[in-house]
Amino acid sequence: MNHHSLSYSTFHSPSLYRAPRILAKLSIPDDHLSQDPAQPSACSTEHNVALTGQGSPEIIKTRVKGPKKNRGSNAKRKQLVRQLRTKQAKAQATKPMTCLSLECNYCQRPSRLVDHKELYGKSAPKLYWFCQDCDAYVGCHPAADVHGKGGVGDGTVPMGTLANSALRRLRMKAHGSFDPFWKKQGWTRTQAYTWLAKSLDLPRSKCHIAMMDNALCQQVQDLIRKQYTL
Repeated sequence: MNHHSLSYSTFHSPSLYRAPRILAKLSIPDDHLSQDPAQPSACSTEHNVALTGQGSPEIIKTRVKGPKKNRGSNAKRKQLVRQLRTKQAKAQATKPMTCLSLECNYCQRPSRLVDHKELYGKSAPKLYWFCQDCDAYVGCHPAADVHGKGGVGDGTVPMGTLANSALRRLRMKAHGSFDPFWKKQGWTRTQAYTWLAKSLDLPRSKCHIAMMDNALCQQVQDLIRKQYTL
């Protein structure tokens, strides 16, 4: 065939130049053909979320499949958050925090769980950890409801450490000085204990009057007395 008989459009047809690039895009690499079908593809991802609430840690596995551009959509994230919150609420309701034993900080022997009547002679919905040999005890947090609110665990979680009669009096005096002070400042309880922890140079998690010994209780009273004299 004479090349003069070919038209100009044949040599300059876009399809002739585009074909090699189209074939390159459609070609499938060898490693993709040998991929194990049981393995997840590149368009799927697996999220492992550990719940460490009041119940035992539980692993929730959720596989989100689809194109990469849709994997981070707001609808997917909101759906995953709702699933996690439902799982967490069920874990708190069915597996509440419980305290199986509490060591006495005086004799280092295990204390026992008693009710309000054994200590005060009248019934009340509250439990205590009690060491009869040391005459030391500490109250427990009220039990939480089925939704995990209104208390802590199943009613056996102690509010602090065991205290004998002398330490109980000092703790009551510390509360008698500290509570009116922070309420007068217009603080919340969280703000008050944050301020107290900073003033006493204590970790926030360890700053609670129910956890303090004789020396710290005296420091609380001295600190509040100093604030009133400023």
